[in-house]
Amino acid sequence: MTAGQIVAAAAFREGKQAQSFAAFGMERRGAPVTAFARVDEIPIQTRGMVHHPDVLVLLDPSVMRFANTFAGLKPKGMVVVNSSRSLEEVKVQVNLPDVAVFPIDATRISVSVFGQTSIPFTNVVMVGAFTAAGQIVAIESVIAVLPQFFPAKALEQNKKAGLLGYQQMEDLHRRYSA
Repeated sequence: MTAGQIVAAAAFREGKQAQSFAAFGMERRGAPVTAFARVDEIPIQTRGMVHHPDVLVLLDPSVMRFANTFAGLKPKGMVVVNSSRSLEEVKVQVNLPDVAVFPIDATRISVSVFGQTSIPFTNVVMVGAFTAAGQIVAIESVIAVLPQFFPAKALEQNKKAGLLGYQQMEDLHRRYSA
């Protein structure tokens, strides 16, 4: 949910139209949450769930096992997934030849920044990775809006996490486009 709100706030900061909302399962920390963010240059008239997304950002790689995870993803869409597996392995899991796949080990980055926690803090890492992969909002805008979401004591760690996610995704692009 926070990741979607950060993307929407960054888009708004850039003068774009944006909305963000979530659909909750069981209300407890770590329970599955489906969050949506819409970003456009023109006013957004649509309200409600996104049934045909351009991009899926999967903070939990285990959801790739569910048959409906990729249902509705637009052709030529994009999947950014928190995974320690190689690009080739994740492409096989996604199994959509016309979809761009971008794995990033956000859990490892989270542990390197925040230390070992019961639930890794991957949301800002994934926003940074999404920023590099999707080029929908700029990483500078993401970093600029983080104070709206995190207290001062956690702000620097979240900035670092977002920048590391962004940099790792940039490295992936360079490695596979060369």
